[in-house]
Amino acid sequence: MTKDHRYSVQPKSGEPWVSIPDAKDFDGWGHDQTVMSNQINRQTEKYRTYISIFDFLQENRIDGDYHEFGCHRGRTFRMALSEARRQNMEGMRFYAYDSFEGLPPATSDPDQELWRQPGALATGEEDFLDLIREHGIYVDRVETIKGYYSDSLTAAQQNKVLETGRKV
Repeated sequence: MTKDHRYSVQPKSGEPWVSIPDAKDFDGWGHDQTVMSNQINRQTEKYRTYISIFDFLQENRIDGDYHEFGCHRGRTFRMALSEARRQNMEGMRFYAYDSFEGLPPATSDPDQELWRQPGALATGEEDFLDLIREHGIYVDRVETIKGYYSDSLTAAQQNKVLETGRKV
């Protein structure tokens, strides 16, 4: 990860207490740099959220399992695995619900082109599992449930989860 203050907020020991890019920092700045900056900041904030959530779960002795719905690229899924490990949540299981085929055909007319493209945001099941295996944390506790919500969030699946007696 870059420590370049043009891409993410960096603390500074003195006024203004964070590094703020100035005009010279934006020389040659274009679309690719904007995308990188947005992704770095977005993923950083997501990860901070996961750190806080798993700290809260551990501090309050809340046991349960992790269920994620829509797991493209496994970024947040890997965050959950890492934070569960940091908090020594040895009994937690991890469930990845996804079509693994990308988005279904749109049923409305979304404003953004991306949301109108069937198959957009596709990460195949094996590709997802490869990312998880490469991550190397709690791999044996990960289960994928393949299908669009209408096919995977069935009454039978809900009952299966409820029968474990574990919190979600």
